[in-house]
This record gives sequence, structure tokens and C-alpha cells, in this order.
Amino acid sequence: MAPPSGAVADGAGRDGRLDFGEVVIDLGGREVFVDSHPIGLTRTQFDLLVALASAPGRVVRRDELMEQVWGHTFFADPDHLSVHIHHIRRALGDGIDPPRYIQTVRGVGYKFIAVPKSLRRHVVIDFDGDSVVRSVSPHVPFLGWHPDDIVGKYFSLAGLDPDSSRMALEQLAPIGILASPIPIVDGDGVARTVVVTVTVNVEDGLITGYRGVIELPD
Repeated sequence: MAPPSGAVADGAGRDGRLDFGEVVIDLGGREVFVDSHPIGLTRTQFDLLVALASAPGRVVRRDELMEQVWGHTFFADPDHLSVHIHHIRRALGDGIDPPRYIQTVRGVGYKFIAVPKSLRRHVVIDFDGDSVVRSVSPHVPFLGWHPDDIVGKYFSLAGLDPDSSRMALEQLAPIGILASPIPIVDGDGVARTVVVTVTVNVEDGLITGYRGVIELPD
């Protein structure tokens, strides 16, 4: 069964959908599809998923999510939101370690980490504060690597050991978009030159992680 087309909506494609490849959210029809199969979400769960998926890659704070979905007057048990997120993950077939779609940012909120289909020529790698890989999106092989082979390990820059790679990331992260391609080590141990955009996540003045977006060669 193919996902239906809906009306045009802000943040969606011309067909009114948020399309992440395996996961498609039809905003007009208020339906969610995983591998073209519809899944059952409550109204609240659908609204929470849209709030996260409308800002992929950005941490959405718990209070911000609750305000978007329930409004200013909503007061809930701290576990209320977590229960809804748990049901959304289960419906999507998502895991926690590592996640494929929804990542928990401890003490802050949640982040939708799937890559929009329109950006599928890119690979997004999220690191923790020690530059250990936490997730890779999309969850498909790239440059000779499979995400399962690198999650929980360092993804080193070519010619650098993990500690040196971490130091390089710390220096590159505040720069943001790199002016020129940089070398990385591919899955066969060969240095490949690719364009990488590096950003840093900072909470309360502390570096909590990094994000590298690799532009795949044609």
C-alpha cells in the first residue's frame, strides 16, 4: 500500500509529506508509513512525531515538545512524555542503542536523527562528547562501511589515531562548514577525500557531542 498524497504543508514536500525513505509522514492525512505500511499512532503520538520530524537533527527540549503538543496550560507527570515516545519508537520499529529515528538527549529532550530522503546523498554521523560514534543515518552502507561496524567506535580521520581525530573534531566543530574536503578512512582502510560539515552540540557550556555530515561522492 503506497502512502497517499496530502495537501502541501510547511516543512513538507509538495505532496504534503515528510519523507525519510523508510518512514513517511503524511501531514494532510495524519498517517505514518514504515516501509509503505501504515502504523497506528494516537493523535498525541502523531503530533509528537511531527514536532520532532519537522526539525530533523535538532534537539527539541522536553518542555518545548509538551508546549507544542499540549499547550501552555498542560502539566503532566515527568514520565508522561517518555511513555508516548516509547510507544512511537515501538511503532516505528526503532531501538534505543543505537537509535535509528528518535534519539534521547539525556536531561534535555529528543532528536529525530533520520535523514530526509532529499538529502540521501549525505550520511549523518553523531558523536558523543568523547567523539565515540552514537548513530549513523541513514542506516545503510556507505564508503565501504556499514553503520553497525562503526557505532560505538571512533570514526577516524585519515592518518590520525582516535585521540588525534577527537582533537581535530574539537577544533573543526566550531568552524561549521569546512571550506575544503578532508580525508577519512573508508571501510577498506583506504583514505577517501569527502566533503564534511562538522557542528558541535553545547549544553551549559560543555561539549556534549558532534555531528558530521558527509557528502557522498557520485
